[in-house]
Parts: sequence; C-alpha cells; structure tokens
Amino acid sequence: MAGYSQAAGDMSGVTATGEALVRRVLVWLNPSAGPERRETSPTALTRLFRQAGCWAEVLVPRSAEEVDRRARAIEGLDAIVAAGGDGTINRAAQVALALGRPLGVLPLGTRNHFAGALGLPTSVDEAVRVVAKGRIVAVDVGEVNGRVFLNNASLGIYPKIVRFRERDERRGWPRWTAFAWAILTVLRRHPLVDVTLRIDGESVRRRTPFVVVSNNLYDPGGPGLAARDSLRGARLGLYLLRSPTRSALLRLALDAVLGRVERNRDVETTAAEEIAIETRHRLAGVALDGEPLALETPLRCRIRPGALRVIVD
Repeated sequence: MAGYSQAAGDMSGVTATGEALVRRVLVWLNPSAGPERRETSPTALTRLFRQAGCWAEVLVPRSAEEVDRRARAIEGLDAIVAAGGDGTINRAAQVALALGRPLGVLPLGTRNHFAGALGLPTSVDEAVRVVAKGRIVAVDVGEVNGRVFLNNASLGIYPKIVRFRERDERRGWPRWTAFAWAILTVLRRHPLVDVTLRIDGESVRRRTPFVVVSNNLYDPGGPGLAARDSLRGARLGLYLLRSPTRSALLRLALDAVLGRVERNRDVETTAAEEIAIETRHRLAGVALDGEPLALETPLRCRIRPGALRVIVD
C-alpha cells in the first residue's frame, strides 16, 4: 500500500453527533482467519448485513488494490469493513484511510488485539450489528516509513517467529503447533539486534532481542502486553529488553503470560511522538500488526492522532 495518498476524510456516513449512518459497505473477508465458521461465508455475511439494514458486497480479494478499485466503483459507499484478523484489519484500514471512509471491524482472527482495544464484540452477528448501528470515533494510528500500523511494529525476534510459523503452516502444521515450534527455534538461536534509537530528537544505543513500537501505550498489567487503555493518547510506546540474555527473555515471556510485566525491571518503556530506529543493515525485518515485511532503514515511526475513523458500539 506504499504510495497511497492519504485523503482528507470527508464526513460521509456521520451525523453531527457521531452516529453512523451505514447503509452500503464493502467487506474484505479473509476466509482463513481464525477457526472455520459457517456464519463467515460470503453468503452468510451478506445475509447478516441485509438483516441489519445494510447492503453489503463481500470480497475475498488477492490484494488491497483490488479492494480499493472496487470500493471506488460503488456509488454511495459508507464504510470499508474488515472481516479477519489484525493483519486483514491493517490492510483494510489503509484502504479506508486512502478513501476517507470509516472502518468497520468483524474480528475473526486468533487474537483480535485491535478489536479488543475498541471494545468490539467477537460474535459475528453482534459485530455486524455494531457496523450497522454503531457510532464513529476517530482513533490514532502509528506509521513507520509511510505504512500504517494499528497495534504495533516490531523488529528482532518476533518477525523471525512469524516467518518460521508461516513456513511450517505452509507445510501443513496446525497453527498453534507451528507457532510454538517457531518460538522454540528462535529462542534457541537467541538473535540480538544492535539499534540506535532517536526518540523525540535524543539518541541512545541498545543491544536487545526485540524492539516494539506500539500505537499508544500498553497496559503493563494486561495479559501478554496486549491491552491498551486508549487509542487516542497521541503517543507511541517503545518497548525493549535491557538485558540481552536468554534468561531475561524467558522471564519476560512468563511475566507477560501472568500479566505482571510492570514488575519486570528489564523492560525499558518510553512514550514518544516520533522514533527513528537505525540498524547495521539496509533492510530490517519488521512485523506490522503481525505481518512480516522488509523495510529500508532507518525506520521512521510517528503517531497520527485521530487519523482513522472506526465504527464502535
């Protein structure tokens, strides 16, 4: 989606009070997201939206450009709806931003971090009701080298874990088996990254197993370092591990599972509006909302306050 110009969002589909007037939607469906459910077929989703008073076209696209082209051809389109996990929602959000349309979310993924931060229901029929009857709010998004992220951008061990997991899933492994084996593989190799961080103009150097930049700050007492109190705080969160040892990483993993990250003194946390990350390599492996890709360094991260309009309950 690089190269999309960010349209100044008009207020189509929004009353003066922020109440959504959603009648026509384009749904980006990822049929492989989460467990297989009959109510998430294109036919079933079309029927659910019709029952909620909306006309809906459901696409299973090959690319974001396909969604963009179709959306521009639909007269009176009120919203782009993402039906999938955080990766699908990320890509749909970039189309919604480019078109200046609100984003609706049907959280069908495994973790659904963005939907959780918005307080959206996980049942399909309730999520459809929210899109049709909810209200529109503006939330922040993060950006790295021109690419939007809704949850976080990470480099270090996590992009490597994702690549190993996807490789083994392509070999036919069950998702959670592939994920667990990928974690063990990466921890055994214990990769570290040397980074120079420029945080709101100040520079520091670190050697760490990971760097995570989040869209707003995580609640350190939440499970798995995933919960956020707000998506409208206009701040990036920066997280890294001070100690480069394997034992420190394992302690952090345990604390994250138990929801006690705030007790871990090895975690360095900073809030900022802009962060630049330099490495020794021209390209860095980065995971944006869990989707791996390679970006040129330095990685330039910034917060875009209130840039994305989303439909919530």
